[in-house]
Amino acid sequence: FAVLEAWMEYSMERRSIRAAESAHKLLNKMLKPRANSSMPLPFLKTAHFDVVLQAYAEHGGPEAAKLAQELLLQMLDTYRSNDSNQRRFMKPTIKSFNITLKCWARSGVPDAGTKADELIDILQQWNDEDRTTNVQIDERTLVSWIEAWAHSPKQAPERASYILNKAMLGQDPAFRNVQLDVAVFNAVIHAWVQSRRGRTAAVAAEDVLQSLISSNSQLPNVRTYSMILSAWAQCEGAEGSGDAAEHCEEILSKMVNLYRNGNGVKPNTILFTTCVAAWSKAARNCDLAPERAERMWRTLQQLFRESNNDPDFYPSTEIGNAVISAWSRCRQRADSVERAQQCLEELKPNEDLISYNTVLDAMARQKQGQEAQKLLAWLESHEKHRPDLFSYNSVLAALSRVHTNHNESAFQATELLRKMDRLGHVRPNKVSFTGTLWDAILYCRLSLLLCSRPECLGS
Repeated sequence: FAVLEAWMEYSMERRSIRAAESAHKLLNKMLKPRANSSMPLPFLKTAHFDVVLQAYAEHGGPEAAKLAQELLLQMLDTYRSNDSNQRRFMKPTIKSFNITLKCWARSGVPDAGTKADELIDILQQWNDEDRTTNVQIDERTLVSWIEAWAHSPKQAPERASYILNKAMLGQDPAFRNVQLDVAVFNAVIHAWVQSRRGRTAAVAAEDVLQSLISSNSQLPNVRTYSMILSAWAQCEGAEGSGDAAEHCEEILSKMVNLYRNGNGVKPNTILFTTCVAAWSKAARNCDLAPERAERMWRTLQQLFRESNNDPDFYPSTEIGNAVISAWSRCRQRADSVERAQQCLEELKPNEDLISYNTVLDAMARQKQGQEAQKLLAWLESHEKHRPDLFSYNSVLAALSRVHTNHNESAFQATELLRKMDRLGHVRPNKVSFTGTLWDAILYCRLSLLLCSRPECLGS
């Protein structure tokens, strides 16, 4: 058993299917009858099979899931073929089935859900075949079963909800020992979020949350709310109207109020970042989106101060960048660049290159070519944040969109392209050339059309 366990640990560390296969080979040697012994399997127990199954689960992937299921069937056959004295040592348990289900959940194959259904059928048939086994579905079974469906196309979330509802009704004898916990509800919510169906997924995920709250079995946890907010943020990305972001903020604000009153789940920086990211996605069409994003940032900063610098409320660089991004995307606000720069200054000294690149992007959207050049020059003179290809492309985009003094901007863009070519680590790509050259060509054609002399039009 110690050798099998060592192979399992090796599979965990290296994610190597060879380690699991080596453990399986050793197990097969143990299964072979010994010619000089009246007891062919004197020391084989359930744990020997389970540790090899776990080795496959640690590796993951379709081949590991297939081999794990073959091993489980081999385990059942071995149990059936031995006398009652030997059976009591190697009786398959729900753990054996749960590990195999976890293998399918981690397989990544489109039909993982169907394979999980087949495994549940094998479990139920085996219980019907031998009433002494009494292997009952538990919470871990449901979680792995639902997670297997989460990777399947089309009907995945509906199937996950069906399994949950079946367990909640409690009419099926197979579910009589199941004590639903938050992990089961989270698995169903995850299936809906994974489906990326916009508002449909967000509404369905929130319905599952309400079922969890009304079940009185357990309270939602941070992961529950994190997935719900992610679903609404995805919805905002698809719709861009600000409505989903508003709902996202409502959920988080309720959490904050409950927490301040000593009830409910403690929010954290990740939840705030998700909410701010939702407002950032709405900023293209919603004038108020940057203001709302910045307000959520201020709330997190206030919680950080109130809690005596609790790390769960630390205003990270990521949320600061999300606020800057919200200002960057809001073209209709004349003060968007200025407000983005103010947020950048406030973020220091925790800013990173993404922070500066987002401000450069804001300058490009507002056609502030000269300002973008100045910021790029400042970045080049400071080793802390070395400009990358995105930095230079943003400045090129800013210069290409300047319609006053176009000749000078075109010349500056050309010189910047040559500079990039000399630098080596930021060689121009298609994006670098496309905006600059296309705008230059349009400008030249317009100039020629406005010229009445035939030789100009010819040239």
